[in-house]
Amino acid sequence: MLEFPDISSGYAFCRNPLRVCNDAPASGSSILQYNVKVGGVAVFAGHFLPPLNTDLSDVAEGCISYYPEADETSGEVWIPVLSKTDMENRYCMSVETATGDDGKDANASTKVILVPGGVSRRNWRRLRALGHDPFSHRFLNPAANFFLSARTGSWRFTLKETELAPLYFIMAEQGKVRIKELLTGKDYVDTLSAGVWALSIGNLRKKIWDDDNRLPSAFDVYRLDSENNWVYACNIGVQSAPANRDRTLVKFRNSLGVFDFIDLPGVLKKSQISDNGDSQNSIFDESINGFVSHRGRIPLKIEFSIETTPLSAAVIKCLADMVVSDEVYLIKDQALPVKVIPSIEDFSYAIRADSPQPLSLKFEAVDEYANITPDITTGTECSRRGVFSDEFSDEFY
Repeated sequence: MLEFPDISSGYAFCRNPLRVCNDAPASGSSILQYNVKVGGVAVFAGHFLPPLNTDLSDVAEGCISYYPEADETSGEVWIPVLSKTDMENRYCMSVETATGDDGKDANASTKVILVPGGVSRRNWRRLRALGHDPFSHRFLNPAANFFLSARTGSWRFTLKETELAPLYFIMAEQGKVRIKELLTGKDYVDTLSAGVWALSIGNLRKKIWDDDNRLPSAFDVYRLDSENNWVYACNIGVQSAPANRDRTLVKFRNSLGVFDFIDLPGVLKKSQISDNGDSQNSIFDESINGFVSHRGRIPLKIEFSIETTPLSAAVIKCLADMVVSDEVYLIKDQALPVKVIPSIEDFSYAIRADSPQPLSLKFEAVDEYANITPDITTGTECSRRGVFSDEFSDEFY
């Protein structure tokens, strides 16, 4: 039998071990072939002497893309990201062993749904010892914090008002989700189809404000289990952000493969660095019949730096996830998001801190600029606009 022995839920992160095995008896002469498909497309083939035992995580990570970004502008509380059909067509990995001279006679097969991202090695090792995978333990467990967020592994989920990113989650099958607003006890129940969804806390708060003139900050989340009973999943709390004149919002892709936000209070500084390097040379000047120094245009490298105000231990852990992220953007105070590479010179802090502590961060823009021109944001900067342009509303006070 061919199987993924470490996967019990049918879902697997592509950055964690993805071991496929079969229980064929050992053989010293019979060479078999195994074929790997992702999204129905053949991506890899190999040969083995039974039994098969190999890790396909590198193949998985190289063949799938991140989930599409949830569009909160629709105003919906539950935002569909991917249908189950899309997941099976784009994120399903199938493995089959084959016999015959051409390797086309299928012998055994197995499949798994891939999810971008992964958990830490320590957590993976611990989950194996407990007999779980990350999805059976948490992300498909109706009685757990099932959101794809690395901010906390607890049932209690706290966000600042300035960090309200969509909360992604996976529905393996169609089911109901209930949110209870704790101020009045009012319930919001929806039936969601199988697939990937995102909960917009910002849109939910706006809906309650528009309907009841209240701005809620605490919610309980429930899901129906396999026996059709409501089970408690987690609590979501929204905190007010401390007043601060200078703050920077950073958007980053977390360890579980979806976007998150972190709000960094502090003064953001911008540096433009030029490096002459080997760009200076000599050219011949006919007027003096000799060589003169010359330099072509050199690119400018832009760096941002910030000295944060004291941060709590929980924020520092989220900050660590941002620093190692492969996709980071500076959002606030920029006309458009600027893709950057973050770094921290000294990332040391007390494990049992008596008080919050500040940190110094640097963000290096990925683009270099040899041509310095005014930024284009809306595309209409070069045209004269009247009083009834899009930047004005239809209401006058």
